[in-house]
Amino acid sequence: MENCTLHGNGVGGTFGQAGNLGCEPLEEYNAIAVTHSILSGATAGLGVDCTMNPSLVDVSCSNVWGNAGGDAVCGVGTGNFSLDPLFCNAAEGNFHLELSSPCAPGNHPDGAGACGGALIGARSEGCEASVDGTPSRDGTLWLGNAPNPFARGTEISFRLPQAAHARLEIFDPSGRRVALLHDGPLGAGEHRVGWDGTRGDGARAASGVYFYRLRAGGAAEGMRLLMLD
Repeated sequence: MENCTLHGNGVGGTFGQAGNLGCEPLEEYNAIAVTHSILSGATAGLGVDCTMNPSLVDVSCSNVWGNAGGDAVCGVGTGNFSLDPLFCNAAEGNFHLELSSPCAPGNHPDGAGACGGALIGARSEGCEASVDGTPSRDGTLWLGNAPNPFARGTEISFRLPQAAHARLEIFDPSGRRVALLHDGPLGAGEHRVGWDGTRGDGARAASGVYFYRLRAGGAAEGMRLLMLD
């Protein structure tokens, strides 16, 4: 399990102590690996429960925080921590991250390079993006892309409230930059930049989930896109 966000779940009684995630592999070939994920806010039970066979559970580079039954990380693995993930608005289902979130790329509490400096959780940083993936016009910036999912290409649209240096980048789920689409000054107003799925080295990126991030004028937003074969 990689780059997942599990929040506000609760299981108890005959189902044991699992709050957000119960990991109980019975045999070696059922070993479980959890990495770069957020397990938070369980209403009952532990953030992670693997009491039966902890040696077969590898939890690494994950944030386990605010769970009713406790935040102890069972199993093996390194790079874990317990800090408020700073969701934009979990109550309304917006699990994007604030820019200062310890789960945002480069913000790991053990240092910018810890766990590859990669995103932890399912959503990138930037609180102006709406939950349904459409542009939000209520904040300093807004952005969106269409079509999404896409195969041959997609167009990213964004608005700048004033002239600024703008940087638009594509990242894979591990936080590695795939492409730099724009890096330079832009005037106020709406702008459109296309991406045809080409990486920075000129090769075609693999199909899958990617994140695009806009930084301009001291603000930043990020959203997710899906590229198909």
